Amino acid sequence: MICMLGEFFRQFVVGCGAYAGDLEWILPVWNQLLHCDAIVAFSDRNIVLQKWEQVAYEPEIRHLQLKPNSLELRIVTQQKGLLIWADAWDEGWKVEVNGESSELKRILGILKAVNVPKGESHVKFTYRPVYLTLGIFMFLLGLTAIVVIARIMIVSYRNDRLKPMKFNKPTECNRRDI
Repeated sequence: MICMLGEFFRQFVVGCGAYAGDLEWILPVWNQLLHCDAIVAFSDRNIVLQKWEQVAYEPEIRHLQLKPNSLELRIVTQQKGLLIWADAWDEGWKVEVNGESSELKRILGILKAVNVPKGESHVKFTYRPVYLTLGIFMFLLGLTAIVVIARIMIVSYRNDRLKPMKFNKPTECNRRDI
């Protein structure tokens, strides 16, 4: 029913019959889902099978690059399917399939998934926090404001120190004041 591939990275191939958009087929493998890095689930909507073992097979999945904010895979499949990566879903994740931006699906509220076509595919997941650009802009704006204010204060201080001191002209004293 479930085929484990690789040693360090674990992918599982789950075959299923037709499903009408819901993901009830994933519930029986939920425990295995929590302990794997990627799952490829394939479905042919024209076939309804009683046993999942009849459609389970091992596609070729090769990890090209794994970084904290990205994952690149090369997948060779016999039919189109759904690649599920058992990693936390977040708005900042984007996915490309064969160099083209693709829709990243949210599975069971916490996992990432993407449709993969039949044949060889290059899949790249990348993560960029949603507010990273805004945060960098705000930081640079604040830093610029501090530098400008400091520069104004330094110039003002120097100008005050370099000005000759003005003394009041002595007034004539009346002898009465003495």
